[in-house]
Amino acid sequence: MDINKHIGNQLKLRRLFVGLSQEKLAERLGVTFQQVQKYEKGINKISAARLFAISKVLNTSISHFFEGIEPKCSVGPECSLLEDGSAYDEDILSKKETRDLLKAYYFIENSQTRKHVLDLIRAIPET
Repeated sequence: MDINKHIGNQLKLRRLFVGLSQEKLAERLGVTFQQVQKYEKGINKISAARLFAISKVLNTSISHFFEGIEPKCSVGPECSLLEDGSAYDEDILSKKETRDLLKAYYFIENSQTRKHVLDLIRAIPET
């Protein structure tokens, strides 16, 4: 997955998490909802200034949009950005179950408890 698509997926996930429609986000950013659609699909690149504005509207850090991406190498034009190896279905972001799980997780105030919940979920074997 390329970086623009990854950032778009993170944008969509965060937008859904805070309960904003594409139209409402677009209105707050001063763009069309079609532009938000293009950002979320990774069709259009998001400038640094726009990403900063998006992070403010969605009440998150800019680094949130880059989570799960690690550089292949440290410097040079041959470097490309790759996912950390974990795969996920892009459509999973639009499922109510995913949003409900994320909201419940982030409503756990104690960070240590959240870590234990995450560890528990990771420990559940596939059936």
